[in-house]
Amino acid sequence: MSGSVLPLGTRELRVHVLVPLIVLLTLMPGCVEPPERQEPLAGLGLQSGPPAYPNLTVALVLSENTKNTMQYAYKSGATMAYSPEKILEGQIEVYRRNFKAAVRVEKADEGRTINADLIVVHDFFAEVGQSLRLDAGAILLTLDNQQVDKILIKTERPLPFIKSPGVFGQAVEGAAEETRQKLEVALRSLTKLAELNQARAVAASSPQATQAPRIAPTSDVDKLPVVKAVLRKHAYAVVIGIEQYREKLPTADFADRDATLMGEYLTKVLGYPEENVIVRINDKAARTDLEKYFEGWLPNNVEKDSSVFVYYSGHGAPNPKSGDAYLVPYDGDPTFVEKTAYPLKRLYAALDKLPAKDVTVVLDSCFSGAGGRSVLAEGARPMGLSLETALVAGGKTVVLAASSGDQISSTFKDKGHGLLTYYFLKGLQGEGDMDKDGAIEMAELYDYVKPNVQRIARKQYNNEQTPQLLASPDVLKKGGGRLVERVNR
Repeated sequence: MSGSVLPLGTRELRVHVLVPLIVLLTLMPGCVEPPERQEPLAGLGLQSGPPAYPNLTVALVLSENTKNTMQYAYKSGATMAYSPEKILEGQIEVYRRNFKAAVRVEKADEGRTINADLIVVHDFFAEVGQSLRLDAGAILLTLDNQQVDKILIKTERPLPFIKSPGVFGQAVEGAAEETRQKLEVALRSLTKLAELNQARAVAASSPQATQAPRIAPTSDVDKLPVVKAVLRKHAYAVVIGIEQYREKLPTADFADRDATLMGEYLTKVLGYPEENVIVRINDKAARTDLEKYFEGWLPNNVEKDSSVFVYYSGHGAPNPKSGDAYLVPYDGDPTFVEKTAYPLKRLYAALDKLPAKDVTVVLDSCFSGAGGRSVLAEGARPMGLSLETALVAGGKTVVLAASSGDQISSTFKDKGHGLLTYYFLKGLQGEGDMDKDGAIEMAELYDYVKPNVQRIARKQYNNEQTPQLLASPDVLKKGGGRLVERVNR
């Protein structure tokens, strides 16, 4: 066996755990004494305390490396010294004791079938020479293939002069027990896994929670740029982000994080007063909330020469009968889209009535019903929509949409945000100041966002996603949608 750690080889594995499995690589020639058989799990001192993560279920999968090593163990005669299968079961028992359930499955994708929170794929490395060396560890990933934490363990023991398989077996079992104990201690000490377990407990206790909590990756846009923002006293914003839906719709991954971070950029980077920014996420963004803030709060506050910014991250839906596009609020149901969702036309009409000098709308959603950040009534077919039908020619509204009407909008999983939102915020950090004049207008930000979104969607997701900038040419020429007045670094 090579002296290097065996590779994973399977990119989609959600949790990869290097688990030591001791395999007899060679037997000393001339050893003919019968082995002194012992129960491998006897005297292991298995902990009997409560499980460390009683709210998490894991699916256990044996990697191809593990399967091949087990086969090699039997072919090489390892069973003369000990039982590799029982040692492997001893390692698996660590997970059975520390999780709510640990279910053996054949393939990683079966983890979703059993509603697992994590998938554990066993792999191992053992090297025998003058000493026995075990490299063990764990790389933990969520079901969305995002790394949560990792464990690295090294165990090395000298080997005695081998006179019988029984002596060698005792040495192997001793090393296996030491490594098993290290593995259990390390597993029970993972702070991030404990946080996930606690979040899962809170989610399970809530009647509205239907999805397992996620631990999102951090990205460069999560750190706000250090700027001296120009205070915009008469700027108002309504920010909506909906990841979880009451009607058990597919999650709009990271939409709530999108909205929360967008609110921080508005107040700390773009100069919006905190009292002028409304942020509503998940169950605080029902249809009545959208109506209240779009049609009540904004008209009550916006005055002449005010600026308005509206951001929506979540699912969109088409109306198959009329061809209209709808925002799907927390309590929305695509089967009854006219009764439960919020028409995009209605939003545009409400914004057009405001006395504001300029209105900017950012939609990190899609409306085709073909997937991504869009949903569709059961039995209906995806369709192409025109997102600009509600725009009044020569009006004051500038709309940045994540994709065209017949495309889907992607989530940038590596960054923990919607793909459009990530590059929008990246642009606000300064990348979108294409002419380097210290101000960022929507038109030049669009020139930065569009090619980057297209590139990532095509490269990572094999999708065509082309952001749309919808506005009259006159508005854009006059600097409509100006986001940053000046950036002082």
